Amino acid sequence: VNTINVSIRYAKQDPGTLLAWAKNEVFAYVLYYKQGTSSADRQAVTEWTRELIEAANSFGGSYYLPYQIVATKQQFHTAYPNADAFFALKAKLDPTYKFRNKLWDAYYQPGGQPISKISLEERLKSLPNYKRDEAQTYLTVPEWLLVNIPAEYAQFLTNHEPSGYPYFGSIGQFWSYYKDIYTITSKKYPFNWGYHVMVFVIGSSFTVENALKGVYEATVGRLTELTAGNEMTDEDRFAAKVQQDYVNFIRVTPWYEYSFIAQLKTLWRETPILAAHPLRKLERRLALSFEYMAKAQYGMLIKLATKTAYGEEDSEMLAVSEKIPADALKNESKVKMMDQFADSTSLLSLPRYEEFGGVIQRLIRQGVRFKEIAGNQEIFLTAIMPESWKYDLPAGEMLMSRPMLTDPNRKRVGIIVPVKSLNEVVLKLENSIEHIYDY
Repeated sequence: VNTINVSIRYAKQDPGTLLAWAKNEVFAYVLYYKQGTSSADRQAVTEWTRELIEAANSFGGSYYLPYQIVATKQQFHTAYPNADAFFALKAKLDPTYKFRNKLWDAYYQPGGQPISKISLEERLKSLPNYKRDEAQTYLTVPEWLLVNIPAEYAQFLTNHEPSGYPYFGSIGQFWSYYKDIYTITSKKYPFNWGYHVMVFVIGSSFTVENALKGVYEATVGRLTELTAGNEMTDEDRFAAKVQQDYVNFIRVTPWYEYSFIAQLKTLWRETPILAAHPLRKLERRLALSFEYMAKAQYGMLIKLATKTAYGEEDSEMLAVSEKIPADALKNESKVKMMDQFADSTSLLSLPRYEEFGGVIQRLIRQGVRFKEIAGNQEIFLTAIMPESWKYDLPAGEMLMSRPMLTDPNRKRVGIIVPVKSLNEVVLKLENSIEHIYDY
């Protein structure tokens, strides 16, 4: 008590102010804050938390380990310099890595990973869940379209009237992509009844929603737009904000977990009722209220059905890479080195879903070369390219191409790539990749 200054505060301030406070005033602190659940909110918290950890490290301090696992490996080892000795003890007492959690997965990678005494082939045979269905890299495309198409819609709403969006075009694009995927997979893989039924269900609900919106916005919505002189009301801006928040959310979390009821309450509580263009405001308020209530009820049903039918999915998958360059994994807290082998190959654990594509691209730019992912030799990706682009990649094949709904000068292309050639393709496409589809 006499040798350490402990300051506990509740601070409604921006991260920059908190960082200055941490640097100048405290040796130990407890920080209270309110965090959103969207991917953008999580990324913001990750960034300023790392800044706070860096500040603590610069003073020879540390941070609380059982917190969100966002510190880089370098920050972790700086704060806890004896970690390697602790990891060496674990390697001795738990050589098969039986006891683990997310904290261990993030940082348990001592300098000089021991070479496995068994071969890569033997190690993979001991992992019953290593091999995943290769068809899934195609079959997940329709699911991600229901993220990417709403993302286009969110961007459109920021500076366009809702009546101008091609609702029926989005329906056509979804089913045309699904037709392509069906054609491809039916020729190469056994038919996956469960997945196709699921896609039919979500595709049908997407179709109904956009058909209703298309008719409504072209009639009632367009009339009230005219009464407002095509100016955006507070409700229009709120709808655009919610749509973007929804897209950020569903990139990492199933859509049925999104709280439309909370947004409905915010609409009525925080959006002023009395303002210019009252007819348009009233119409938007009622239309959004009906939409949010309907989605909330439908989401509850889908959530119940999904949890009952599928349970919880794995959050990681394994991949085999060639010899990994030094420090290539130091800033990847979600990537775990599982084993290294005598032939210089490595077994990595990678996150799935939205994070998968970003991790793959960052690792490739650090010089990591993949040999196979989840036991598969091919992987599918989409990229957003200029309309005039012709296929000029060093490997792979373009299987589909369609113009973007809201920007005919660009197109979405679907490409199948051999995993061994993924490095060359990713580096050639640079920042044009929309999504890399895991299994």
